Amino acid sequence: MTTINLSHSSHANLSVHDIKKIKEANDGDIVQFKTNILDMTKTYTVSKSNDGNVLLKYQTGCHSSIKRDQIQRDMNVQLSTPKSMTKVSVLTLNAANKTLNKCYVEKLTVQLKDKNADVVIIAEQESKHSIFKNENLAERIAKRLDMDVIDKNEFRVMTKKHPKHLLNISRTGLTMLAKPDVNIKVTDHDKFQEGGTIFKNKGGVTTTVEIDNMKLRAVGVHLDSNSEAKRNGEIKALLKNTKNDTELLVAGDHNYRYKNGVDPLSSNQTIYKDYDVHFSSLGDNVTYKKLNEDGSIKKSPHREHYDIGQLDNIGISNKSGRISKVISNVLTHIHASDHKPVISTFDIRGQGTQEEGMITPSSK
Repeated sequence: MTTINLSHSSHANLSVHDIKKIKEANDGDIVQFKTNILDMTKTYTVSKSNDGNVLLKYQTGCHSSIKRDQIQRDMNVQLSTPKSMTKVSVLTLNAANKTLNKCYVEKLTVQLKDKNADVVIIAEQESKHSIFKNENLAERIAKRLDMDVIDKNEFRVMTKKHPKHLLNISRTGLTMLAKPDVNIKVTDHDKFQEGGTIFKNKGGVTTTVEIDNMKLRAVGVHLDSNSEAKRNGEIKALLKNTKNDTELLVAGDHNYRYKNGVDPLSSNQTIYKDYDVHFSSLGDNVTYKKLNEDGSIKKSPHREHYDIGQLDNIGISNKSGRISKVISNVLTHIHASDHKPVISTFDIRGQGTQEEGMITPSSK
């Protein structure tokens, strides 16, 4: 095992000479960045795959931090071969105020692992943290996928007033995961909440990132279930000030029920169309339905439509033309709550590359 000593000034900004030395190292070799100030040393281990890809992994036993993880990521991006394509998978699930057991977490992980995405975005609504480790669903999945948690943005909600929910308060939020060599950086956060008596239960969160220099504003939503006017207000509040050079991705429980048997989201009958956000058709699969005792579809007196539809879905814009191969599907076999999970996967083309047969976001 060899130790490579580099200047601390190179930490996060590798020179051509530094990159050459690290790439020539063997798997398990040590890279140290030293400084005379307080005799500080940053130590990494070289990880080399069979195909020659090289990664640096932080060796010190202290807990991870977002700043340190970003420095490690920046160096791994410099060491990696530029990608012609970045694959993104998005999962949304309304957990209906349940703590998902290990079985359901494993099932969702299997679905995401099969996609083999570089970036995973997970939108959760009414989701509870794990009891012992206080982790949200996305953090539990990240460990199983061996991906880094890039960002977590969430707020507390209280949609059920039973005292038991005070012991582990539900959250609505959005979490970003990525492989170690992906060129991704978080640039902004925001949130909008309204409604509720104890906590403001509806609205959502936004996280803006740059993925391979493409700006993407990801929005996790749980919109009002009774009023389209309120939903429109929440969408406007969350999507306002989105810049023209920024793509939009919206995932969550939008609470749009069927109108005369038609899904408003995928048929472009919602205010999302004003923001060039398009939703894939989920076919005949509904993500939510509520039945009366006689088996008929329920209609709550304070709601506009019957309690059935594709309430949960993932929409995306494509102003840059860099997004392609959008495929969305409902995980009908996973019964984690009274809502079905939805996964959408798409590619982001690298800058300067061309893709044949691009598919629009509304295609499947």
